[in-house]
Amino acid sequence: MLEKMYQKRLNTYSSMGYTIFTPKGDSGCNIIYTIKDYQDVFWKNIREAGKLVYISSPRLSRQRVLDFKKLLTELRNPQTEFVVCTLPTAEYAENQRKGIEFMKNMLKNSGVDIKEYDNLNCHFAVIDNDLV
Repeated sequence: MLEKMYQKRLNTYSSMGYTIFTPKGDSGCNIIYTIKDYQDVFWKNIREAGKLVYISSPRLSRQRVLDFKKLLTELRNPQTEFVVCTLPTAEYAENQRKGIEFMKNMLKNSGVDIKEYDNLNCHFAVIDNDLV
């Protein structure tokens, strides 16, 4: 419920033209993104990553995993390290576990290091030591 309220507030702020103040960086770094408009910028940031992409995603989505796997095959820099933190498979409903394990294996086979943490609830990404 709090997540929905937060997303509605972000949508409102964004539609009103609010931005986030950042003392340094370019003008593209201080825009309030919502769930509807972040993905293109996020994929672009991943494509341009140099060393490390660290993603915290408590729940895995089949479509997002497939998109991410496709992106990994297109990357220009194969030396980039990818880490995805997510919930252990046991935290999912019984009927979802087989699919979740399949997605985790798909990511592992693409060179992604999967780390599992109990009670993980934060969604964020760190690309080359910058929180995005």
